[in-house]
Amino acid sequence: MEQKLIKQLQRFKAIEPRAEYTEYSFRLITAAPQHFKRSIIKRSVQEVVTLGVALVLASLLLLIMLSGFAAPKASFITENNPDFNINIGVARYQETERSRQEVALRLQSLEDSIMNISNGNRSQLLYKVSELRKALTK
Repeated sequence: MEQKLIKQLQRFKAIEPRAEYTEYSFRLITAAPQHFKRSIIKRSVQEVVTLGVALVLASLLLLIMLSGFAAPKASFITENNPDFNINIGVARYQETERSRQEVALRLQSLEDSIMNISNGNRSQLLYKVSELRKALTK
């Protein structure tokens, strides 16, 4: 079986095209436009631009990722900037005042609810609300 295959392949090797076909192929190949120089330059410029864009995007991504680590530390800000401590104190005061106002509003709402109660415990509840209000104003 192998011998038959080898003989047949050797016969195929001996086959040559007709002279007309050879001449036609030669003319067809030589008449084709030759743009390989331009395409090589175009491809190399395109590769350089692609590489440049990739490097710029990678640099931006790295910059964005590391920008969180570049911020100054809070201890440095408080040691060298006394205004920072003042601002924190003002913010705490404002938050305390806000929470006091919220408590006062809740007490007023509670007092209004107590006024709607008709039983004897109303006076005791009103007394407790007034004590809480006094403690809040201290």
